[in-house]
Amino acid sequence: MLGIATFCCLLPCLSVVMGFGIDHQQIALLSHQTISNDLPTQIVASTTAIANPLSPVFEKYMSTLSAYPLPTKMMTGAALATAGDAIAQGREDDDYNPSRGASFAAFDMIYRAAQHWLFPIIVELCRGQYLLGAASAVGAAQLFDLSILTAMERS
Repeated sequence: MLGIATFCCLLPCLSVVMGFGIDHQQIALLSHQTISNDLPTQIVASTTAIANPLSPVFEKYMSTLSAYPLPTKMMTGAALATAGDAIAQGREDDDYNPSRGASFAAFDMIYRAAQHWLFPIIVELCRGQYLLGAASAVGAAQLFDLSILTAMERS
């Protein structure tokens, strides 16, 4: 029972991962429908009573992301990069180096900005046709699913 409750609390995080290009409210609705259709009614009824204390924070983040996508992505990336570097530096014997943390934050902000502008272009242009053409040239086109080739081109 605890595992299901934990999963339901983490569901908004999964919505962020699954929601590239889809409105977060649509994802939340779809995610809830998927869970309630897959689980027995008694389990769903008992887990819906658990309130997620981070839900207002998640909703505020998603509304900010919708209103200001680029700055929100850049600040999120900077925060995650700084936190990750702080954890890494905490495992080292030396003192915390704020210049290093700032450089990680700056790099990640630039990287997120580049991703923000490049991902729509990559998604539009890379639909698996290049790798499918290469596979066809060597007679191996029937071995690959187009969706797999599309994912490979986009990554």
